[in-house]
Parts: sequence; C-alpha cells; structure tokens
Amino acid sequence: MKKSSLVIVFLISVVFVLAQEQNGYVKTIGRPDHKGEPLENVVVRVQGTSATSVSDNAGSFSLVMAHYSDGQAYSLSRVSKSGYQLADAGVIGRLYPFSTDIPLEISMISNEDYYRTKSAIEEMVREKIDREYQAQINELKQQLKAKIISEENHRLKFIELTDYYDNTTNLIDKLADRYARIDYDRLDSIDSQISCLIEQGKLDEAEQLIQGKGTKRILEQQKENNLKLEQALSEFEQRLIEGRKAEAEMLEAYASELIMRFDIASMRFDNPAAAAFLKERMELDTTNVEWMLDYAEFIRDYLGKYDEAMGLFERSLSLSSESLLKAEIYNEIGVLHQIRGQFQQAIGSIRTSIQLCEADDMGHGRLATRYHNLASIYVELNDYENASSFNDLSANLFQEFGDSLGLANVYNIKASICRDFGDLDKAKDNLLKALDIRKSICGELSLPVATIYANLANVLEDMGMFDEAKYYALKSLEINKQIYGENHPKTADDYFILGSIEVETASAQNSLANYEKAMQILTSFYGDVHPSIALGYNRLGYYYNHVKKDLSKAIHYVSMSVDMMERIYGSVHANVAQSIHNLGALYAEMADYDKAWELYNEALQIKETLYGSDHVMVGDSYNNMAALLFTLGKYKESMQYFEKALEIYVKHFGESHHSVAMAHNNMGSICHELNDDQTALSHYEKALDIYIDTFGEKHPTVANTYDNIGGIFYRHSMYEQAEKYFYESYIIRKEAYGNMHDDTAQSLNNLALLYQQKKEYEKSEKMFLESYDILCDILGENHPRIATLLNNLSALNKIMGDLDEALQYALKAYDILKNHYAEDHPQIMMTHYGLAILYAEHNEYEKAIQYLLPVYYDSHKKAGPDNKYTYHYFNYLHMYYTEEMSTEVYNGGLDNGYAELNFNTAYMASVAEGSLAEKMGYSGSYMVVAYEDWSIEDNAVNFFVYNKSVSDRPVKTYVLYRDGDFYKIPFEGLLGIQISLKWIDSNEKKELLKNYKKWARKNK
Repeated sequence: MKKSSLVIVFLISVVFVLAQEQNGYVKTIGRPDHKGEPLENVVVRVQGTSATSVSDNAGSFSLVMAHYSDGQAYSLSRVSKSGYQLADAGVIGRLYPFSTDIPLEISMISNEDYYRTKSAIEEMVREKIDREYQAQINELKQQLKAKIISEENHRLKFIELTDYYDNTTNLIDKLADRYARIDYDRLDSIDSQISCLIEQGKLDEAEQLIQGKGTKRILEQQKENNLKLEQALSEFEQRLIEGRKAEAEMLEAYASELIMRFDIASMRFDNPAAAAFLKERMELDTTNVEWMLDYAEFIRDYLGKYDEAMGLFERSLSLSSESLLKAEIYNEIGVLHQIRGQFQQAIGSIRTSIQLCEADDMGHGRLATRYHNLASIYVELNDYENASSFNDLSANLFQEFGDSLGLANVYNIKASICRDFGDLDKAKDNLLKALDIRKSICGELSLPVATIYANLANVLEDMGMFDEAKYYALKSLEINKQIYGENHPKTADDYFILGSIEVETASAQNSLANYEKAMQILTSFYGDVHPSIALGYNRLGYYYNHVKKDLSKAIHYVSMSVDMMERIYGSVHANVAQSIHNLGALYAEMADYDKAWELYNEALQIKETLYGSDHVMVGDSYNNMAALLFTLGKYKESMQYFEKALEIYVKHFGESHHSVAMAHNNMGSICHELNDDQTALSHYEKALDIYIDTFGEKHPTVANTYDNIGGIFYRHSMYEQAEKYFYESYIIRKEAYGNMHDDTAQSLNNLALLYQQKKEYEKSEKMFLESYDILCDILGENHPRIATLLNNLSALNKIMGDLDEALQYALKAYDILKNHYAEDHPQIMMTHYGLAILYAEHNEYEKAIQYLLPVYYDSHKKAGPDNKYTYHYFNYLHMYYTEEMSTEVYNGGLDNGYAELNFNTAYMASVAEGSLAEKMGYSGSYMVVAYEDWSIEDNAVNFFVYNKSVSDRPVKTYVLYRDGDFYKIPFEGLLGIQISLKWIDSNEKKELLKNYKKWARKNK
C-alpha cells in the first residue's frame, strides 16, 4: 500500500514539474477616441490539447501547457465570448511561440460596436464611390460628345465602368470590415493618424502622410546597406543580422503602406490601381500565403480575372500546411466556382473546407459561414432540402456563439425558401425576426433594415396584403433616400416595388409614375445600357400588357429588354431566356401563335442548356407552351405539356405548392373544355385546397379558382351553386382590391351573366353597367375589356328584345376592338359573329353575311372544316344567303358569293342512335352523294342537281360515301338520318366525283 502511494505521489509531482503556463491578456480594440479595455469571461483554448482558460475581470488568462518548452509552436482553436468576435480572425490557427515570460495579447470587438462602426464606414465610402462613378460617367459622356472616343469604345468603357461599380459591394464590405476591426492601440502615432484619416474619407491627407514617411526609400536603403554588409559578412555579421531584422520590419511597414494606398485607390473607385498595390505587396514576399490570397480574392471579385485567381488559390494551397488556412482557401475556391456557375465544384470545395474546420475544432463562426454559403448554393439549385439543412446548421452555431446578425441572415434565407415554397406566413415571420435583430443592432436607419423592409413588401404583395406591402416598400424607400439620396439604384428598386404593388391594386396612374421614376434614376445613373435598365423594360412591358392592354407598347419594351440582355450577357443566359419567354407570352396574347411558339421554344432551349431538363424554370416554359396549345384547341398536346410542368413542380416543391395548384387549375380548364367536368372539378378542388393552405381563404388566387368552379356549375345550369362560388369570388376581390379594380369588375360581369341565365334581367343589366363604369374609370372607354362588356350588354338586350340597343352596343364594341387587334384576332371574330346574328334578327341578311363571312373563313383556316364552330358558322351562312335571296326586294348582289358557296357545299348524313339505319348496320357520319331523284354532278352550280336521266319514279334511296366506300340505302320510312351541311374544297369534290362515277357505272 505504501509503495503504491509513493508511485502516485511521484507521478503527480512529475506532472507538476512539466506543467508550465502561457499567460495572456484579452481586451477590446482601441479606437481613435479611446483605448481598449480588459474583457472578462472569454474562453481561450489551445488546439490539440485540453488547455483551456477563461479571462478574469482584468482580462488576464493562463493556459497550462503540459510538456511545452520555450519557443515551441502552438496554436489556438477557440477564442469566444457571447456577443463578441475576434478583431483578427487569423488568431485562430496561427502559430505562436510558447513563452513563460511574454504574454499573448488578444483583441476582440462586440458585435454591436463592429456593425455600428462598419455601417458608418460603408456609408461614407459608398458616398465617395458614387461621386467618383458619376464623375467618370460624365467624363465618358463628354469624350463621346467631343468625339474623342467612338461610340463603340464608349459603349465598351461604359459597360466596363458599370461592371466596376456593380462589383464594389463586396469590396466596400471588406474595406469597412478591416477598418472596423483595427486595434488602434497597436498602431504607432503616424499609422494611427493615417488609418483615422482613411476612415473619415480624407484620402489626400492620408496619402500625403504615407508618402511623408518615406518607408519605401528607407526599405531600399536598408536593402542596399545589407548588400554591403553581405560583402563583409565575416567582419560585420552582427550588423547584418540586425540589418535583416530592420529589413523585415521595413518590409512589414511598407506592406502596411501598400494596404493603406490600396484602401485609398478603392475609395477612389480605381480598381486597377488597387489591384496593383496588392500585387506589389504579394511580390514583396512570395511565400506569404495571406498576401497571395488577398490579391487573388480581389482580382476574382473586382476584375473578373478568374483564371489568374484560380492559379493563385491553387499555388497557395501547395504552400500551406495549416488546416485552418487550407480551409480558408478551399472556401475561396468554392466561391469562385459559384461565381462561374460551377455549382457542383463549388459544393465540393466548400464541403472540403467544412471537413477541415470540423476535424480541427476550428472557429465555429467560420463553420457557420460555410454552412450559410452552402445553403445559398442549394437555393440556386432549387435543392431546398439541403438548403434548409445547412441553413439550420448555420443558425445553431450563430445562436450558440451570440452572433445575432449572423442569425438574422439565416432568417432571411429561411424566408426566401419559405416564399419559394409558397409558405408566405412563415416567410413573413422569418423576415420579422430578422428585422427585430437588425433594428436592435444596426438601428432603424441602416441598409440591412431597408433590405428586410423591401423583402417584406414583396412577400406581403404575394399574400395579397397590398396596403401593408406598400407601407414596408415606403419605409425601405425612406431609408435608402436618406442614405443614398433620391437618385440611386437602391431607391429605383423601391420605386419598382411600389409600382408592382400599384399594378395589383389597379392604381394605374401611380404605377406608371413609379416605374418611370425608377427608369429615370437608372438611366441617369448608369447611362443607356445596364442589366437593371433591361429589367425595367420588362416591367414596363408587364405594365402596358396587364394594366393598359396596349400590346404593341408591351412588345416594344420587352423586345428592348431582350436586345439589351443579349448585348450584356450573350445569347445563353437566364435573364435572356426569361425576357424571350415574356415576349412569347405577349405574342400569344396578340394571337400571333407561330411567333409565340417560336419564342417559347427558344427560351426553353436556353433554360435546358443552363439548368437541365427538370428545373423549375423549364417547368414554367412547359406551362406557357401548354397554355398556347390550349388556346389553339390542341387539348391533348396541351395536357401533355401541363403534365410535364406538374411533374417538375411536384419534384421540386412537393404536392402542396402554389405552382402545383396552378398546374391543376390549368389542367382543369382543359378537362372543362373537353366536357369532362367531373375531372375538371377534381383538378380545381385540388388547386383550391393548396391555395387556401398557402395564401388563406381571402386571397385573390382563391377567388380565381372559385370562378373556375362556378363556371362548371354555370355550364350545367346549376345556378344556385354557381352563384355561391361567383359571389364568394366577388367578396374576396372586393375586400382585397376595393371596388375600383378590374378583377372586381370581372366578378360583377360573371354574376351578371349568371343572373341573365336565371332570367333576372334587371339585376343582370345593373351589374353589367356597374362593371362597365368601374372599367371605364380604370382603363378608359376605349380599352378591349370595355368592348367585352359592351358585347355582353348587347347579348342581354337582344334577349330582352331591344334589338336596336343590342346592335348599338355591338357596333361600339367593334369600333374599340378594331383599333387594338388585327382583323383575324379572336375577339374581332367573336364581335363579327355577334353583329351577324343581330343583323339577321333585323332581317338585314346581306349585312349579316358581310360580318359572318370573315368569321367562317377564319375558323376554316385555323380549325379546319370538321371543327364544330366551322360547321356552325357554315350552316348560318348558308341560311342567311338563302333567306336574303328569297326576299322580294333581293337585288341580285349576292349571286356570285352564293354560287361559290353552293359549289363547295356537301350534305352530311348522321345516323341517330337506336334508329332504323343503325339497326341496318350504319353508324356515324357519311357524305350524301345521291338522294331520291337528286344526284351529284361535276359542272353544276350546285353540289346536287336533278338528274333527268332517271325514270319518273323516284329512286327513294340514299347513296352515302365514307372512306372510299359507297353505300346504297333503300328509303323505308323513318331511317333516323339527320341531314346537315359541310364545306369541302374543289380538289376534294373532284376526287369524290371521280370515285362516284366509277361506282355508278358498276351499279347501274
């Protein structure tokens, strides 16, 4: 027992002898107006050991370092305090020599002080860069005006200049980050003055002080002296050692001056000069990986020199042995891959960075940022499962270490994911959480807060909460005006948001004013060519189509957007594809279906090249192509494209997304058109359930689906059920938009049509007129929507027996439509048809024929002779000709037209179910080529003429033709065959005559 006790005591004493302490001190950073202060309760941990300490109220800590000797290298794996961050992130992982005499000094900064200081510096720098940018833009304009440079050179320099400006966001962030973290306690008096002047934007004074130091001259002199010392090494060895030390100190000092000059050049918006200073610093010591990375990151982010940057990143990897530094480099390589759109390579590099951080228990702040970066990449890939997973990992770390603003960024990404999934309530909740954090740390008047306000406005607009959306958009505008001034792209973005909200609330005048204000700001700031301007043209196109229904203007603006996007990005780019897609939608509305299909297909090919075949953007193209096929009556093909879109939407969003609901709504419309109302109702109900879950019961999208369901009941004369849905739609729209909105007017129109069917004519007329007044006030009296209402009023007055009033309404509608559409537009054709019916009711058959002829020929051209509408128009046309030519006052003016019509008229026999003809083995439809004593002949005005060669006794038979075969049916009472008319062309008639003659000769 005693021996055991002695062994134990001996071992303990050995540990005691070997355990030495590395003392240290933690403080807050010093600023120009105050010194740093001790910081207590900071956790400090040594990498690869259990040595951990917590600073006391004097900021002191002691690390027990077992088996370490003086000069032996060690590194830290953790320095943390809730609500604080390291002033120098490089403290983690950096090698320090162990010393029992020299304390380790660490500086930290509170998150609140950091973001407040950083925001103030950012605001000052942005103001200077904006002024410098405007000065260079004006200089370019003057050079072009004075013809010093060509228009092409002006365009290239202008694009280069705007690219520089657009790339300054990250640069400004890095500048502000560096100066917000400077510990002035560590600077000598001159460097402290220089840094302070740069923070204040007094760049010329700062540069004068740098040049006054003469550090480069001293460095060169020291190098020269060292060369002389090397020649006399044996005699002056000690002086050489001291000289090398002095050279190293001067090198560090000159490197610091180069960074200050880099900062000045950056604030002057001179990126090439800034890059040159970083390059010169890198070349001072080609083994310094940190300097190499600074230069590589800069040329990647601000000069677009991706290949050179990648080469430097790869070289820095080969020079690095520290895990932390390798983790940083892999992250930067991942960022470069993401910029280039190489998302899988980006994911691989950032995952490698994460693995290195996790393996060595490195800074959790770095891990949180890496997880956040991965989440943003997965959002771009529509991989929301991975995006959410990594975003949650990031949130946990930010929360654990008290980084509130980091947590706010996580909430912002969560909101973006929720919005894409249609979970707008959650999107709003996440944005409000982010807003609370940013307001508490950054204050109300800050860019991070303005960004959240703008995002809230967009989400609330999606939710149909337009008053709240406008409130937040105005708050964002107010902040950006105070920070940037009235004429800045940030304020232009807010004006666009306001314009979009006004479009939805039918405040057309305010909407256009906001869009035009935004465009004025952008063209003043950027000139004539810029991606933001191209996007603005897209928005103007949407306005003129959605609000004004001025398709020619809409096409004009969206075409300008396409041209500008292609000039900027080339032919294969997401923005180009979207603009082409939008242009196709406009041509579809103009009824130029061939052009629309060509544009849709072009956009689809670009999207498939960029994203592959199952991306959401590809699904959007399938959706619009399906809608176009639906318009053309190609319902089966349309359904196939809608099914492709639905498959993509379900794959990416699941079964309960509003895009899935949209696809069900569209498929319901096809089934409705195919008279499969049971399936249509199933699709509509699926859409309705999703919309209610997503947007709530009072959203306009829900109202649209109520309209569709009401339409099914309306068609089946189930008017009570139809009224329930139409009325609920009206109430939702009225609450969402108010009375003066075109959707509210549309609901009134639907109810009016319903009451017309219920023979409640006074109620119907009242609602038609109320809808008419709303639309006239919103759109003016000459809008195509007004023409639709006038046609409805015409139909109602016809039913009520007031034919004169009905005709006046129809003529007024026609006058409006012919000023907006080509003669073969569907709405023009429908109005022609209505006028034909009304003139026929007035017994003015010649005028009826005048309006019906173009309708018939248009239908025959687009849908073919077997289309039910073509058949319907042909029968009416034949009847009007017959009626007009049989009147006592007929003047002979229709003879040629009637002869042409009759020459191409065929008679069709349709066998009724359960009839004698069916029992005889006949079914379907046949062409009649002979009946009783009438037979087909070739050189006759009429298709059928009396054949004098037959006997006096009537033939009493049908001769029918179908698919090359003739059938002779004896007439025996009521056969059950219905006779109708059909138009056939001359070639078809000649072929029929030829076959009939052969058959007739054989069957004499």
